[in-house]
Amino acid sequence: MLADTLTMSVDTLTMSVDTLAMSADTLTMLMQQLVCTP
Repeated sequence: MLADTLTMSVDTLTMSVDTLAMSADTLTMLMQQLVCTP
């Protein structure tokens, strides 16, 4: 039971990290567009 909860927590954490990375990528892309636009 504890192992299941632990696995679920790790999965959630991984998902959060993925979402965070995606957000960072999007933010970087937006910043680049702003900088590149004269």
